[in-house]
Amino acid sequence: MPQFNNVMIVTEETAGEGSPLLFPKFSSCTGVVAVLPNTLVGAHFTMDIWAGDQPAKHTQKTLDRLVAKINDRQIDRLVIVGFNQNHNPRKLANALGVAPAACDAYDIGRKNIAELTVIVTFIGQGVRPQVEYKRQSKVNYNEYPRQINSLEDLRQGAPGDATTGKLHGLRKHFVALG
Repeated sequence: MPQFNNVMIVTEETAGEGSPLLFPKFSSCTGVVAVLPNTLVGAHFTMDIWAGDQPAKHTQKTLDRLVAKINDRQIDRLVIVGFNQNHNPRKLANALGVAPAACDAYDIGRKNIAELTVIVTFIGQGVRPQVEYKRQSKVNYNEYPRQINSLEDLRQGAPGDATTGKLHGLRKHFVALG
């Protein structure tokens, strides 16, 4: 069984940085991962459909957390994976200032699995990260204890570890928005 030590666990409406990023319990959610020159920064968006020109409330808050975590660093590529029928990958890319040609998306809803964990691993500069998934019931993860000083600290990813069964890859399934 694959074992991940020092994984960054990104739960609903949180943002985290590191590699690998583990997004648990996708049932209507989408993970947005900014590939930076030497790391990944990702956020876990809950089902909050983008309304017209402005993001819905939870989408905007999660987007703000992602932007703050990126902190003006260069985004080489954007990877959006999840139940994208509930979100708008093109609008998310535009909000982050990423050209559609540098954005890959995959609607994991096509897999017809009710609840998934998605794991994204940094490979190297200029390379799309490895994206894998597993049925949630076959994933065990634990967050390490951490100090919480503010309400915003609760909305940051948490370091931890995870054990999974054999993972399924999504590398060839992505489509460019451009």
